[in-house]
This record gives sequence, structure tokens and C-alpha cells, in this order.
Amino acid sequence: MSEDRQLALLFLAERLGPAGQRLALGSLNDLRLFERNADEWRAVGLSEKDAARLADPEGRRGLEERLKRLAALGARIVHCGEASYPYTVSAADRLPPILFLRGQGAAWRREGVAVVGSRKPSGYGREVAQEIGREAAARGVPVISGAAEGIDTAAHLGALDARGTTVAVLGFGLFNAYPASSRELLERIAGQGALVSQFPPETPPDRPNFPIRNAVIAALAETVVVVEGVETSGAGYTADYARKFGRTLFAVPGDIGRPQSALPNRLLAEGAAAVTKPADPFDPLARAIGAKTRRPAAARPSPSGKPAETTPETIATEELSGLSDLEHLLTDAISAGKQTVDELLAVSQGDIGQVNAALLALELKGVVRQEPGRRYRRRHPPAR
Repeated sequence: MSEDRQLALLFLAERLGPAGQRLALGSLNDLRLFERNADEWRAVGLSEKDAARLADPEGRRGLEERLKRLAALGARIVHCGEASYPYTVSAADRLPPILFLRGQGAAWRREGVAVVGSRKPSGYGREVAQEIGREAAARGVPVISGAAEGIDTAAHLGALDARGTTVAVLGFGLFNAYPASSRELLERIAGQGALVSQFPPETPPDRPNFPIRNAVIAALAETVVVVEGVETSGAGYTADYARKFGRTLFAVPGDIGRPQSALPNRLLAEGAAAVTKPADPFDPLARAIGAKTRRPAAARPSPSGKPAETTPETIATEELSGLSDLEHLLTDAISAGKQTVDELLAVSQGDIGQVNAALLALELKGVVRQEPGRRYRRRHPPAR
């Protein structure tokens, strides 16, 4: 790809989110891309705010220098319209349209096994993650994880030490390393696999980025294995995305007295396949069991002891249990007719990362749905 196109992709990735990127990519071949005014950008469907970002000349400052730094790392930018994008059939429409890649492109174009879990695992959990990584390497299957401390690192190292291939999906830009001690690991992964990020290269490791990147982990994988994690572990997001995307879900049974076993044990109760040996995630019969995983929708009993009648009103009420303050605020705003991200940002007065993460959580919980143009609506509107 030419340097001009790489520059244009970097420009779009730094100024727009995934929905805006999809709209703007149709203009990638326009020689006037950097000269377009806000009206021209609005004409392709962008919001007023996104159009203003692209038309602002300040947004182009330093682009060439950042592109040179990426090239010096051996990194490149790919988009959904080119052959080097990881466009496996099952990942179609699940991935951000612009991705930053450092390493071997072939590593991420084969569906692999995602291994995720706690940043503070037990010795047993760490050993299981490494063993699955080694098993994947022996079978020529890429290991996909997030390069975080704990289970992620163990899975990556299991594959690397067995001379296999591994892909790290990052919650920050390629110019950074998090934690700082992981820089050596990231270098090994880039040399023997690939580093992937949907975030522009200077993006710091902000907390809201990590649930968002978990969607990419699930999209790239054919199978997702949750090794350990407390109920609030970020691995729960990856499991939710795995089910949403139709991936095969496995979990490692754990001691019922340990908090780190809470997440995998719940997933097992909900139908995930059990990992009883490192080969299980690669066994066709075990995978067939894991592929049937669905989130249970148990009916709550009525005062008479009989199952309560399910109505849109009861669904609308029950789905709001367990929401964070920001999720409640966004849900109320969407119910009141606020539909675009810009409108929701104005209501919440939060930053874009927090709002995006909360909207993703609301989608996964079935509270809202995203419609064309990245507009949001309640799935089960409350009774009026």
C-alpha cells in the first residue's frame, strides 16, 4: 500500500471511531481527502462533530512523523477492503474497519484459540494456560490473547516457547507497552506472531479500552477458553462477545472456594464446555458441546410459585438490574430519544472511551441495540 494511503488511514483512525471509519473509507482514494470541508464529510453520512474533526487542519499535524515511527517498528495499517485484513468468514463485520498490525500478517488470518483470564492467577491457572498454548503450537493453531499479566502472558509464552504462533490484541497503541515490563514479551510476539490494535499508535492504556479490545479477541478466535477470573474479570467481556459472535466457549473448572474460579464455574453452569485436559479445546466433540453455549434466561417465579408471565414490561424492568450509574444514565437518555453518540456524550458529560465502553456493555446485556448510523434504541422500551 502506498504511503499516501497509509497516511490517509492513520488520519481517519485518529479522528474517527469504527462507525465513522466505515463511512469515511469510501473516500480513501480521493486525492482531495485532506482538503475536504465539513459539508463534504457530512455528505457521506458523518455526524457534524466527526465532519468537523476531519475538516480541522490541526488533525493533520504530525501525521508524517507518526507514520515514520510506525514504519520504523515494522508496523502497518490495514483496512477491511484489502487482502491483508483478517477477513475470515466468521470475523466479517465483527472487527473494527481499520487495524494496526506489527508482525506476521499470516498469524492473524488463521482462526485460533483465545486464552483469557485473571491478571493474578493461581499457579495452577498459569500452568493450564501455558499447557493450552503449547498444545496449540503443536497443532499449528495460533494462540490469541491480550498480553496482560497473568493468564494472557502464560498463554502467549506457552505458544512462543513451543515455537508456535501467537497474536496479542492490545488495549493501547503500538507505541506503548502495558505493563512496562511486558515490552520484551511484546517484542517476542511481534517476531513470532503479531501485535494487533484498533487504537492509534499513541493511545495510552486507558481502562475503557480493554473491554473494547476484548471484542477483537473473540472475533479473531474460533474458540475462546476462560481459565480463571473473578465475576468482574474482564475475561467475562470476552466470554460475552464469544457467545454473541457464535464462538465455541470453554472454561476451566476451579475450586468453588476460590474467587478466581467464580467466572469459569459460572460459565460452566451456563453451558460452556469443560477443559479437562489441554487437548480439549481442539477436540471436535468437546468443541461441539462448547458451541451450544447460550446465556440462560430463567423465568422468575410469581408470588404464587408459578413462573411469572413474561411481558415487554417485565423484561424492560428486569434487564436494568445490575447496571452501573453511567449505564443507567445512558439507558434513560436513549429511552428519552437521545440516539447518537454525540447526544449521549453531551448528556453523560463523560469521555468518549467511558461512553463507548458503557454502550458496549448495554448491548451485551441486551438493554439496547445499535442501528445503522450508530444510533441506539432500547430493545424493550418501557411501558408509557
